[in-house]
Amino acid sequence: MSITISEERPDSADAMQLITELDAYLAGHPYPQECRHAFSVDKLLREGVAFFVARYEGKPAGCGGLKLFGKVLDFNVDRLSENTKTIR
Repeated sequence: MSITISEERPDSADAMQLITELDAYLAGHPYPQECRHAFSVDKLLREGVAFFVARYEGKPAGCGGLKLFGKVLDFNVDRLSENTKTIR
């Protein structure tokens, strides 16, 4: 079992895929827009948020952003993966 976490740009292909999947997941659940506090990719870049992508066996499995003051902005774990429990 191989789990890696690497710092990447939030506009990388893997990060964009994970962010898109999270947006689709949240759209299908009762999360009103005013309760969603995730930054847009543009804002993540503009504000210099450290952004990370987690991979399980080399495949994108989660992502998240951290501000310098340490607040977790968002962390998404691929809910379609059978191996999700190992990286939560």
